[in-house]
Amino acid sequence: MASLLASLTAAVVVSLVVVAGDNSEDFDFDFDGLPGVNHEFKVEVAAGARECFYQRMKVDAFLQVAFHVLRGADLNVDFTITKPDGTILREFTWTSEGTANEKIEQEGVYALCVDNTISRFSSKLVDFYLSTYVVAEWHAFGRSVEEFTLSVKTVRESLDIVRNFLSQSRTMQAINKQHQATDWYNIQGNNVYVGRWSIFTCVAIILTSCAQVYFVRSLFITSDVTPSSKPRA
Repeated sequence: MASLLASLTAAVVVSLVVVAGDNSEDFDFDFDGLPGVNHEFKVEVAAGARECFYQRMKVDAFLQVAFHVLRGADLNVDFTITKPDGTILREFTWTSEGTANEKIEQEGVYALCVDNTISRFSSKLVDFYLSTYVVAEWHAFGRSVEEFTLSVKTVRESLDIVRNFLSQSRTMQAINKQHQATDWYNIQGNNVYVGRWSIFTCVAIILTSCAQVYFVRSLFITSDVTPSSKPRA
């Protein structure tokens, strides 16, 4: 996390140097994706030099700036905030620190300049805090976040409903499988029962038939001698 903050600070400082050198008033640094701008950074102002950076602002925006000289000789600089039409919105003369809270009434690119031209031999390291925002944009952002939260909540509720239906479907499938298994075992049991009784019935029929044949044949059997062992006439 510390390395990330250091990298971001270095990137901002490099960007500020480029802006000051090219005098590009169209430059606008904002990489957090939130409404407005909120940055804290350090910039080195060379001896006898004047460094400026620029920020585009909208009407009814609120600008908050704070600066503090951290290093360099008497620790004093001049600081000005200039409107797009060239007039000065706020000015600080030969001071080591200052704060400004302004409501923007003119849309455009504002110049924030640190002047160290009075100091001919010592550079100054200045720490800056810059914040600019439009209340309406924050309200809209809050509403969009709420709408997104509601959308996520709606999706989550829909997923919960689908999950409940799937759970109920799986339960019904399990119950159906149990019923199918019960029916299968009943069929298997009935099959064995019917098979055994069929075999038993077949054996009984065969034995009964044999007995009937035997008794019928025995009715027609005659002996050649009488019970007293005399030949029959």
